Amino acid sequence: MVRQVLFILLLVLSPFFSAAQSDSTKAKPKLAEIELKSGKEYQGNIVRQDQEKLRLRQLDGTEIEISLDHIASINFISELDLVRRYAQTRYFFAPNAFSLKKGEAYYQNAWIFFNQVSVGLSDNFTLGMGTVPLFLFDPEVLGPLWITPKLCLPVIEDKMNVAVGGLYGTILGENVTFGITYASATFGNIDNNATVSIGYGVVDGEWADLPTFAFSGMVKAGHHTYLVTENYYIDGFLIMSFGGRTDFRKLSLDYGLMVPGEFEGFFLPWLGVTVPFKFNDPKKS
Repeated sequence: MVRQVLFILLLVLSPFFSAAQSDSTKAKPKLAEIELKSGKEYQGNIVRQDQEKLRLRQLDGTEIEISLDHIASINFISELDLVRRYAQTRYFFAPNAFSLKKGEAYYQNAWIFFNQVSVGLSDNFTLGMGTVPLFLFDPEVLGPLWITPKLCLPVIEDKMNVAVGGLYGTILGENVTFGITYASATFGNIDNNATVSIGYGVVDGEWADLPTFAFSGMVKAGHHTYLVTENYYIDGFLIMSFGGRTDFRKLSLDYGLMVPGEFEGFFLPWLGVTVPFKFNDPKKS
């Protein structure tokens, strides 16, 4: 069974590997990442600059003027590197112990109906909110709504991070609550890492008798392509997933297969996108 899964996975990933290789020979557009002496950061394209100030077109299209006296540093990055940095704070769905920076955010969609927005409220705290609009199928069932707080703490830079967080939600229109509280440790850097997690689930105030374990990881396999695995062990039941991630100029694409351990020959495809954005204050500096 494992050989069959790996064979199918190679077939799925092969066009993305070739696309990434051919794309790496092209010139990549550059973005300016500007850090002010106050610590605030802006990203965008420099439209105009003189001896006193510069004009920056931000990622949302708005333009601001920044005095050169207020600037601590200017770094140039590619749009692909920006997308990569945002998407690498999780695997397919499971979080790792990396956090978005303050002002960074992304929208995630999977299987068309799964939706979540995550924002960096500080450099170490990320908050997400998600839903599945079941009312599209049944007007009497609005669907679940959840939040995903995550506090991350670096232990050894590019070697080990730890995090605590959870997923807490309710089914709108129903008297049902659910959630899980977890702790995670991530080993490695943002491109190549492995994460182990332990969590306890709760439904309507009743906690699970046994914990849920998760093991996830990613390895950089190309210039903008990664191999990703995400696996859960829940009360004797194993759920495995294998796939990849490819970063494009404006979004990141996840693709793979989910394989329930006790269902021989059965797998479920995974397809999702991540779209990064910023929510910095557009006021003049």
